[in-house]
Amino acid sequence: MNVKKITRQGLIAGIYVVLTILSESFGLGYGSLQFRLSETLAILPFFNPEYTIGVTLGCFLANIASTVGIVDMVVGTFATLVVALIMTKIKNFYIACLVPVVVGMLPIALEIYLMMPNPVGFWVLLGELMLSEFLVIYVVGVPIFYILSKNKAFTKALEFKKEIR
Repeated sequence: MNVKKITRQGLIAGIYVVLTILSESFGLGYGSLQFRLSETLAILPFFNPEYTIGVTLGCFLANIASTVGIVDMVVGTFATLVVALIMTKIKNFYIACLVPVVVGMLPIALEIYLMMPNPVGFWVLLGELMLSEFLVIYVVGVPIFYILSKNKAFTKALEFKKEIR
């Protein structure tokens, strides 16, 4: 990997951490109802598999501050890695964006259910997480990436390998 790619991954990881901290400043970065703005970056591996590194590293670093600490650093990071790897294989943008919602939230719900006192059951917790992830991905992330993907200078600079169809 060349310096340009390493730098790009470091920037993505850093942006992920900052956006998670920003979300947590409103109490929405960790827990059963998450609105992590950083999750919009989970879309990046769809466009180029190299972004799997930056997004996964960013998640790992952001989860240092998690209420369940090292467990979230392992479980959350692994979930992010799996989601990113799956997204790189999907050709349809809108279907790929379902992966963080459906696949990514299952281990997170299980982790929170087992690690934290919850007044609700597992299925309610999973539903809350999937809804909040859906909103972040489809209401915030999809429109942003749709607009940005139309900018040729942006897609060239970030070396996007796929287009939205």
